Amino acid sequence: MRRHSVSDAKPAMQEGCLEKLRVHVLTAGQGDRNNFVPGRKSLPHIETNAADVAAVLRVKVVAADMPPFMQLHAFRCARRAYDTLDKFSSRQMAHDIKKEFDKAYGATWHCIVGTSFGSFVTHSNGCFLYFSMDKILVLLYKTKIRRA
Repeated sequence: MRRHSVSDAKPAMQEGCLEKLRVHVLTAGQGDRNNFVPGRKSLPHIETNAADVAAVLRVKVVAADMPPFMQLHAFRCARRAYDTLDKFSSRQMAHDIKKEFDKAYGATWHCIVGTSFGSFVTHSNGCFLYFSMDKILVLLYKTKIRRA
């Protein structure tokens, strides 16, 4: 278990945008508008990395302890949740991201979405991501289930 404080986060993303990836990133897995993109290690037919996709989706990583393929899943999930809402709701967006990660990677994921918040959380190794998208902050992390 590791602890992260949002205040000690440091930028971890390179600047740069690959415009040719934009269509592939935004449409990858878009069968049904209400379904989230399943997690994958790469986009179809294109070699990418998390920083390239983050740039295309206008996402900036603040702090991360998560494998790149899971980061990509989180970025696409957050962008899809944001873009499909008629009226922005941080609660609905957090709910959608959490449910997608619970389904894809097992239970006990937690998601906080907002424009301003403080936090200090304990998380499972390799299961923490804090990023911004437009003016919205997303904190996503997993905890272990402890049985008494």
